[in-house]
Amino acid sequence: MYLLTGATGNIGRNLTDLLLAEGAAVRAVTRSPEKAGLPAAVDVVRADIGADPASLAGALDGVDTAFVNPAVLFGRDPSELVDVLAKGGVRRIVLVSSQSVLPEDEPAHGMIAEVHRAWEAAVKGAVPEWTMLRPGEFATNYVFQWGPQLRAGDVVRGPFAEAGIATIHEKDIADVAARALLTDDHIGAAYELSGPAAVTNTEKARLLGEALGRPIRYEEVPVEQARAAMVGAGVPESAVDALLGAFGAAVEHPQVPSPDVQRVTGRPGRTFAQWAADHTADFS
Repeated sequence: MYLLTGATGNIGRNLTDLLLAEGAAVRAVTRSPEKAGLPAAVDVVRADIGADPASLAGALDGVDTAFVNPAVLFGRDPSELVDVLAKGGVRRIVLVSSQSVLPEDEPAHGMIAEVHRAWEAAVKGAVPEWTMLRPGEFATNYVFQWGPQLRAGDVVRGPFAEAGIATIHEKDIADVAARALLTDDHIGAAYELSGPAAVTNTEKARLLGEALGRPIRYEEVPVEQARAAMVGAGVPESAVDALLGAFGAAVEHPQVPSPDVQRVTGRPGRTFAQWAADHTADFS
């Protein structure tokens, strides 16, 4: 039995379908089973792991493998959840970590890296089999960052118009996760996951406009303005500084795409243009 946290999220929903297609037994954890909207074949159980990781203990009967996306546990001690899984009989965990943990031989660069390094350490110390997925920037971030602006007009405003980031499609993360869950080929591996090419914000706006059938323009704003907006939205200052630092560096030094998606799946990662075509409804 495969246990999925975040099964109704962008990665988890795609992963659920992939596992079911392989005939796997899937148990999904959610705060609101009545709203989950998952296929009938999924065993949906109620547990609010963000508020109480121990609430998961009753959902582990027959589970030996778990997919953990710790997004809702940000700020909690990773061992609270990981120890519950291990004591419940889970032997393998596939963890959504972050590219920010790299390079591993250097001190953590900011809070995001520190948090994900703590999660990786907790998993490695609790179960004998693990796989770390280390994605960079999620393409789905643009739904929240750009969606409100594009529903109001045709201009996106933000910092660093020419920052080249190899943004990743959530389906590629799910594809890699499925292979790590279903086979023994990826035990003890850590994969840096990115899109197949670095794309600037200017180009992303153009590609999204092509998908939506209207011209979209990216307008650069000062870094200080962007920082104030992010802090005002509740993002911790250390996280804001780490993110803006990474994006700023990508202006002069565009991100070098990782080959790991293709290495694991046997095909190139999906492009930003493909992601835009898949998500037109989110911007309409």
